[in-house]
Amino acid sequence: MSSLMPDCTSKCRSLQHALDVISVVTRGSEGQIKAFLSSYCYNAATIKDAFGRNVIHLASSCGKKGVLDWLAETKGVDLLAKDKESGWTALHRSIFYGYIDCVLSLLKHGVSLYVQDKEGLSALDLVMKDRPIHVVFKKTGRKSSILNFIL
Repeated sequence: MSSLMPDCTSKCRSLQHALDVISVVTRGSEGQIKAFLSSYCYNAATIKDAFGRNVIHLASSCGKKGVLDWLAETKGVDLLAKDKESGWTALHRSIFYGYIDCVLSLLKHGVSLYVQDKEGLSALDLVMKDRPIHVVFKKTGRKSSILNFIL
């Protein structure tokens, strides 16, 4: 921990720290992000901005699969955390932005497809809602066909 930030403790909720973390995640490489998160703030993996977004939301929005895996495996972040704005989880964001590798990673780490946002939509509902008209999903005996495609 840098001696420049004596106010950063395990209870840190600094909005400036959250904004700095978001900036690095959106612009940095995987190595830069990991180094920054490991040394900048005690709560870098869980700190939230004014919209309730944390590092897991931004990593999934930007397609940073390596960072997602690292956070899930070493930092123990809450992969089901919802933002304040829409109630979206990291999975909602990965699906919305089309980062299928992040979707698969989150599913492998146990994230449910059925967690709902503030409008009552699950991440799977987002796939159904934004599909082209000519694409039809059929229910199968076990799971919906999109689930069979993803898994």
